[in-house]
Amino acid sequence: MVKHRRPYNPRRLGNPELARARKERYLRRQAGQLGFALTPVHGEVS
Repeated sequence: MVKHRRPYNPRRLGNPELARARKERYLRRQAGQLGFALTPVHGEVS
């Protein structure tokens, strides 16, 4: 909020979809740096 000068938005905190998207971006970036390419898996993975 302070860094980007955006108003407080309580819906962004604890949003599981947002957390998943952030984690996916991080993992894709890490895999790319290690020379791997990630491909999506269709269906549920447990």
